[in-house]
Amino acid sequence: MAVYKLEKSEYGECRDKAGVRYTLNECGVAITPQGVNYGYTEFPSRADALAHYGVEDIPESELFGTEG
Repeated sequence: MAVYKLEKSEYGECRDKAGVRYTLNECGVAITPQGVNYGYTEFPSRADALAHYGVEDIPESELFGTEG
């Protein structure tokens, strides 16, 4: 399992239904000034974290565009 934290970011790789962008931070253990995993939530998978937070990954084609 991993721990996750969702943060609003104009350059994020996830978005909600309104199109607001977020970054979903994912790690095995988060060491923060407040303690281990403070502010993070454990989920069995990234898909479970996305569903919990009500966001979806933005397709790479939208994130990076296409060259041509």
